[in-house]
Amino acid sequence: MKFRVSKNVSSVLMLSFIAYIALADSSYASDYTQIEVTLCKVLELLTGTIGKAIAAFAIIFIGVSLFMGKVSWGLAISTALGIGAIFGAAGIVEAISGTGGELDIADCAAGGAAAT
Repeated sequence: MKFRVSKNVSSVLMLSFIAYIALADSSYASDYTQIEVTLCKVLELLTGTIGKAIAAFAIIFIGVSLFMGKVSWGLAISTALGIGAIFGAAGIVEAISGTGGELDIADCAAGGAAAT
């Protein structure tokens, strides 16, 4: 008996996760809107410890597959560049927009409560 996972399972899980983050309690007064806090939480997840662990597993998987001849060098290089773009995204946006100040992701994800 084969176990088949529906193609929509990953989509449902991702939407559920985003809804969970979006509906998180922020009953305290904050400097940011709910949308800003939600986006900062997603950014914090992607660039925090969870994101680093996922990136490490991706590099390990691509490295092992590369040396076994299962993937091309182009895929390995594009994976490394993609990971670099994810972790450098905030810095790239700040450089392009010319804001000068560094984004405090933890403060933003906390709704501005860390600044007080």
